[in-house]
Amino acid sequence: MIQNKIQLEIKKGERSYQLNISPDSPLGELYDVLSEMRGYVYTRLKEVEEASKAQDEKPLETIEPVKE
Repeated sequence: MIQNKIQLEIKKGERSYQLNISPDSPLGELYDVLSEMRGYVYTRLKEVEEASKAQDEKPLETIEPVKE
């Protein structure tokens, strides 16, 4: 089967990010989907940030002095 597709590629530093889009996708729908993806990324960033904060706030273990 032969299919047409649109591929959007953005290079950031050494990495390349690609998005494959159906050629009959309406721009409004594409905007909505990208907004959902952005929301997902923000949610994951917040989760990681909160987990990192929780780990930083744990009390340090006390170090027992060496008994000779």
